[in-house]
Amino acid sequence: MTVTLPDKPSELIRLAVEDFTKCEAACDKFEIDMAEYCHTVDGKCHVCLAGAVMAQTLGCNGTFEGRGEVWRDKDLNRKMEFLNCIRLGFIGHALEHIGGYDTKKYEHLDRDVIGYWGPHKETFKRQVLKIADDLEAVGL
Repeated sequence: MTVTLPDKPSELIRLAVEDFTKCEAACDKFEIDMAEYCHTVDGKCHVCLAGAVMAQTLGCNGTFEGRGEVWRDKDLNRKMEFLNCIRLGFIGHALEHIGGYDTKKYEHLDRDVIGYWGPHKETFKRQVLKIADDLEAVGL
């Protein structure tokens, strides 16, 4: 892939929420499914937070070939795993996926993140963006 994702964790999270919001708006093409990174089912691409980046910024088409290209790229793979942990509020573990951080130093930032479903969609995004704010506040 020729697209480079941000290395700074807070910037990567903000990009993911932006892409996620685009997927929400294109409900004729995308379905939010926190159990799928980026996979086409019945003509719709099912995406989670990381899958939204795969679909929007990286341009994966929801096929195995498109996803396979991401999984073969170690840097992209680590960033997708980072985002998967962020949506759950596991900040220390998320930073472990990216590497180069003393993850114990940031575990105090771990928190519960509300599930996306039902009336909590906007709260979910606000909580994820708050993680980005908190990481930025400590230089990440």
